[in-house]
Amino acid sequence: MVIIPTGVLTQHHTIADAFIDELGATLTLVYPPIASECSNCIIDVQTGRSTGIYKSGGPHSFTNYTVCPVCGGSGRITSSSTEDITVRWYPNPRKFGDITIPVNSNDGLVKIIGYISDLPKIKRASTYQYGVGGMRERYLMEGEPIAHGLTRTRYFEMLLRRV
Repeated sequence: MVIIPTGVLTQHHTIADAFIDELGATLTLVYPPIASECSNCIIDVQTGRSTGIYKSGGPHSFTNYTVCPVCGGSGRITSSSTEDITVRWYPNPRKFGDITIPVNSNDGLVKIIGYISDLPKIKRASTYQYGVGGMRERYLMEGEPIAHGLTRTRYFEMLLRRV
């Protein structure tokens, strides 16, 4: 067993943190959509669909027995949430060893390194987005994240595949 001096670990963490915090890229985590009951109309308990009757206090009033403008008559609203985290971003596949898939292809791989404290968020996300404005690319997790760094307790690394 190798014992790494505390001063070396502290300096390593300071430098590795700076690579993420100061030079890192923003990765948007897209969580799976959540369906909830429409707050704008009364729901038929048997069908689970809208009765077409406005629910008092709803956000958008409408004429009774017409289509609810919020849920479109389905009785449910699906909402998706996102969250941004900062990671180190490595789009160069030659750094991964024997992987030869170019990143500019539709199935290109990138490697990310981030804080292990973000792992629960990473695992909960259904897809990941990277880029600016309309040039955002979607990615899926390729395999499981693994511990990274000297102590293997502060950072993780994982591969993402562009879809």
